[in-house]
Amino acid sequence: MTLADRTVLLTGATGGLGAEMARALTAQGASLVLTGRRADALEAIAAETGGRPVLADLAEPGAAEALVREAGRVDVLIANAALPAVRAVPAARAFLPVRAASRRSARLRG
Repeated sequence: MTLADRTVLLTGATGGLGAEMARALTAQGASLVLTGRRADALEAIAAETGGRPVLADLAEPGAAEALVREAGRVDVLIANAALPAVRAVPAARAFLPVRAASRRSARLRG
């Protein structure tokens, strides 16, 4: 599978694993939409990889849907965002980005 000419939405891009995935995806030719909660780290990895940064806290209500709208057309979703340990988040909310992206993709395929 080639990622050239593909857009990848990578959540959790500001963490160590997310940043490494962003670098690897860029090396494979992907165009990136990067998300994370820490603006400074997000801007840094976006500058390094040429990705488009979208500041988002996916634990917040409505954030996943807003991210899907902001991201636009996406070919690959990597749901790498971790749930914050400092507050309780229902487990079902962990999958909101995937569900929102799936719904949007289905509408586009129509």
